[in-house]
Amino acid sequence: MERRGKKTLLSLSATTVLLSQDESRFASESNHITSWSTKGEAVSYSGYRYGTSLNCFGSFNLSDGHLISSFHDTGNALTTIEHFKIAREYYGDKHIAYLIDNASWHKTKKVREYCEKNNITLIFLPPYSPEYNPIERVWSFLKSKVKNIYFSTAKKFVEFVTNLLQNINETDKAKLLKLCTSLF
Repeated sequence: MERRGKKTLLSLSATTVLLSQDESRFASESNHITSWSTKGEAVSYSGYRYGTSLNCFGSFNLSDGHLISSFHDTGNALTTIEHFKIAREYYGDKHIAYLIDNASWHKTKKVREYCEKNNITLIFLPPYSPEYNPIERVWSFLKSKVKNIYFSTAKKFVEFVTNLLQNINETDKAKLLKLCTSLF
């Protein structure tokens, strides 16, 4: 972590909510289908196979393992602020600090102004170092639950990913916390 980020992290009060934030993409085409067939005969699959993806923003609480997620069409300053508003609503007036990567839209004037007005501190991780962002482990865990499933329709894919993220705090909160806190 950069010196400035370490200094900021060490100066946070004990009541600050520390969140790891990032965006990720869940894609249906990442599902690999294998099968046996007679030599020389093509295998044909019926149903849906390609083309649906969901862009997800996530904020992972490093003290209690709670994940806040939201879906957006793209990653930009406005969708980052929309996601921050969801976290702000969840945590009320508490000071929030985000461990966050250096995506250009995280550093825009709009995002900085929103954070200043809403008691949010951004702690930027070193460039090109996703291994320092604990939420990357959350994404890996969630994608492992999706990757070996064949979805016959785009609707089934969307429903599965949506349900997974809606229920993760009840089903796997302790596992996610263990995965992420092992970094510290």
